[in-house]
Amino acid sequence: MRVFSLLFPAAVCMGLSATAQGPASPTNMQIAPAPAAGPVVAYESAVLPKDREAAWAMLRAANGLHSDADMAPWYLHVKYQTYDASGQKGVAGTLEYVWAGKDAWHVTYSEPGRTWTRWRTVQGLYAPAGQEDLGYPERLLMETIRDPFAAVQAPANPPAFFGNETLESVKLACFTSRPASAPSGFVAPPAARFCAEQNRPILRLAQAEYDLYLNKMMAFQHRIIAQQDRLVDGGSPVLDIDVDTLRSLTGEELKALTPPANAVQVGGVAEAPRVGTIMLHSLKRPEPEYPRELKMRRVQGSVRLAVQVEVDGTTTVLRVLHSPDPGLTRAAEDAVKKWVYAPYLKDGKPTAVSTTVTVHFSLGG
Repeated sequence: MRVFSLLFPAAVCMGLSATAQGPASPTNMQIAPAPAAGPVVAYESAVLPKDREAAWAMLRAANGLHSDADMAPWYLHVKYQTYDASGQKGVAGTLEYVWAGKDAWHVTYSEPGRTWTRWRTVQGLYAPAGQEDLGYPERLLMETIRDPFAAVQAPANPPAFFGNETLESVKLACFTSRPASAPSGFVAPPAARFCAEQNRPILRLAQAEYDLYLNKMMAFQHRIIAQQDRLVDGGSPVLDIDVDTLRSLTGEELKALTPPANAVQVGGVAEAPRVGTIMLHSLKRPEPEYPRELKMRRVQGSVRLAVQVEVDGTTTVLRVLHSPDPGLTRAAEDAVKKWVYAPYLKDGKPTAVSTTVTVHFSLGG
């Protein structure tokens, strides 16, 4: 059972507040207008549905900067404070985030004595050669801003219970799941909890693998963004986030999306398969996802797979030829199985062909 008097301490600015810092209302919510492509839902003025599944879907869609389909390019500047394993303040820094699409963004983290930069293009993820990987709290920062549900590892389906609750005098609409039963002598894990402002799809509290508190809510391109976040793990703070700038991009800033000539490709990167000297033409090729826990353990290397491109262009993994880690193997296989290619033609007829694929997982240059 969670003790909510510990969750919202009045002396901590990241605690949930119903007065100076929120909940946001139509008169005090900050509106940062920007053009958006296609039809949009104005979530800042939407009413949270009474139906549990419909309310969950709206809450997930409304919060964060995760939507690629209907958002115009934006620029974000954040100040952050990390904490060590004992809950003491660690490193403070800033994040600059330039975004123009899922395959067009650039981020720079700046901390005393070091910077960390990445560029995403349609060709993959790029970094300065030899640059070390991010620390654990910093890796959560970008995900917390883009998708607070993903940051706390929320379930895909709505928790079983949905109703109004009052937590530290703040009235909220909460999704909760009952704790799993535990054998005698063991403490049951706490229930997941996701709370929005009553009748409005504005997320204020998310608790699953991590606890996330959201304050100073604002609207940007009809999405809801917290200007202040605190991420907590096991009762100890991990990360404080303070958004000080969020606005539409200028044409000059779009130039930052192009990586320099000396940048190297990093992360999960797959070489295109070939038949002899002929490179197969991909129709659908999602990139491999670098497992977070393996990044934290600094596991890297290349996975080489024997595959068959079928007559219809789908890809079958035949066997693993080389891999440094089973987790990287699974990540590579999960991606490769989803690939679709233009069928290989032999004498004008589609033909199944066998080849090899190498997937590289790299922490830096």
